[in-house]
Amino acid sequence: MLKKSSQQLSPGFYAQACKAYAKLYLALSRLYVMFGSIYKNFLMKFLGNIREGTIILKDNGVQTFGKGDPVVNIEVLNSKFYRRATLAGDLGFAESYAKGEWNTDNLTNLIIILINNKDNLGNLDMKWSFLSKIVARLGHWRRKNTILGSKKNIQDHYDLSNELFSIFLDETMYDNPQSAKAALDGIYERLTTYDSMERRYWINNGFSGLFITHRQGNNVNNPHNRNLMALKPVQDLDSERFWRGVYAAIAQANAAIKNISITENPTTSDELLFNDIIGQAYFVRAWAYFDLTRLFKDIPLWTELSDQDNINKAKSLSKEVYAQIISDAEVAASLINGSTGLGYPKQYAPNMLLAKVYMTLATNSELRNESMSEMDYWQMAYDEANKVYGQYSLVSDYSSIFTDSNENNSESIFELQTSQDASNSQMGRNYTPNNYKMSQNFGWLRVNADIFEIHRAMYPNDPRIDATYMYDYTHARTGAPQRTYPAITTRSNVRASHPFLFKFAEKDKTHSNQFNSQNIVVYRYADLLLMLAEISNELQNGQQLSFVTEVLNRVGMTPQVGFYGSQDDFRKAIMNEYRFELIGEGEDSHNNRRRGFDYFLNNTILIHNNNSNPGFKPSVDILLSTDPTETMSLPIPQIEINTNELIDG
Repeated sequence: MLKKSSQQLSPGFYAQACKAYAKLYLALSRLYVMFGSIYKNFLMKFLGNIREGTIILKDNGVQTFGKGDPVVNIEVLNSKFYRRATLAGDLGFAESYAKGEWNTDNLTNLIIILINNKDNLGNLDMKWSFLSKIVARLGHWRRKNTILGSKKNIQDHYDLSNELFSIFLDETMYDNPQSAKAALDGIYERLTTYDSMERRYWINNGFSGLFITHRQGNNVNNPHNRNLMALKPVQDLDSERFWRGVYAAIAQANAAIKNISITENPTTSDELLFNDIIGQAYFVRAWAYFDLTRLFKDIPLWTELSDQDNINKAKSLSKEVYAQIISDAEVAASLINGSTGLGYPKQYAPNMLLAKVYMTLATNSELRNESMSEMDYWQMAYDEANKVYGQYSLVSDYSSIFTDSNENNSESIFELQTSQDASNSQMGRNYTPNNYKMSQNFGWLRVNADIFEIHRAMYPNDPRIDATYMYDYTHARTGAPQRTYPAITTRSNVRASHPFLFKFAEKDKTHSNQFNSQNIVVYRYADLLLMLAEISNELQNGQQLSFVTEVLNRVGMTPQVGFYGSQDDFRKAIMNEYRFELIGEGEDSHNNRRRGFDYFLNNTILIHNNNSNPGFKPSVDILLSTDPTETMSLPIPQIEINTNELIDG
């Protein structure tokens, strides 16, 4: 029919059509060239923010960005590189490399340069987010409800690599326990990435009211101190990447839960292993949602893989999220049996998680089941924590907990595995002082000086002080003494005004790069004992002092005077004890907030803001916000708002 109609058209029509087509082609060509120039210019401006290291870009000429070592050459082989990198940010940059559109003489050093300059380069995605949103909407039509479609959806929504999602979404991956275990390893590997774990510690520590930083400036008014550290959070790259990293782990856990069948009354080793693997997946999902809702409150609740029909998800109320957390943790507790072996969360990790959840619900009526009282939840917390009690033991040397020579010890309940020189772990970078070792140039996070002073005043001879803080060390290159508070008395700026947190710092000074070799301890037995002390105080069962004494006996200390006073005195004392024992280990922010704003205000904020408090100096210390709308939760990341049409800004 079309061919017959075309034969009836006049020759003049074809001439006019050809002219119109030529004009359109010319216009589109010019538009393409114009946008190509825009993309290139924008990326050049973006690379102009390089401060540490040198990138030499070769593309019809040579341009140099940054200064100092390392030096890396990039050769542009296809102009599509500029478009991909501009519109898709770091993911487009990586995709372009995979497609052969650019090359480099040293990929490792390039990655190091980009990581070292991440604070200066972190706004690439945000500037073009409106375009990403449009593209995402236009792309919905091609998302099919198939394995392949799910792969694409998960890759786009959760920022997974092709290699990773192809593993855990493969239809045959769960056919045998060995491949299923490999998929479980992928879940935990996701949790050890910089975005998932290091940014978790950065956010939780920064938003706790207990830390300060000289990242992006050596003064109290740098952006991080004004915002996150002052409890006035804004949209930032750290929370965005943490959000994406943790949801990626949730997506992988969802895939495992969907594809592995639970065996009732397992008898064979394979059945036990399958049950343990799916139990681990339930535990990861529960733990991840617990961390997310504590920071962001109402959040999207994914318990399935995304597909064409549910690419977006509205926020669920925190109460609904907590109900899912409890359900998942209970399933995990019933299934985990230790079959996966050393290095995985141990059998009672879900019970510890449940105890933490019930402690939170006990003091937050808006989150509780209406038929249950505060004391009901304190009792449930005790019951779960008591299941863990006696299953582990404290190691004799407190300082050895944070070394690579004592990993997966008797105290460890949940510990993320990190191999020597693993590039996915950079905990030491955030905490190790400048020039503590040859390759270390960061040391961004410091403990507020008043926290150090309170610890030293209550337990002057506590060996935990030297194991936790660093304030006097030797320059790795020059041998010159390096001192900060309290080794020096002049508190002129951020660097000189607060001690370093030493427990996560790389202990092996001969270890040649910035990456850590020690595992990340998430839950340990000392935390459980302090939880039992707090719970017992609320229940008034007479056991509270004995649990505290167990923790303190390990370091040769006896309970401070507050533990012998009223129930309220004990509450205040246990808050300090959490800080002395566990500061920086990821729970400070939650411990400070779980009793509500007034408790946080009186036990952290006002104490810190008090000019008469030991160690506080207004000119070099953060003044913490007293506004509950600022201090109690983080904003939903802009990346989620841009790509999820069911969530408003």
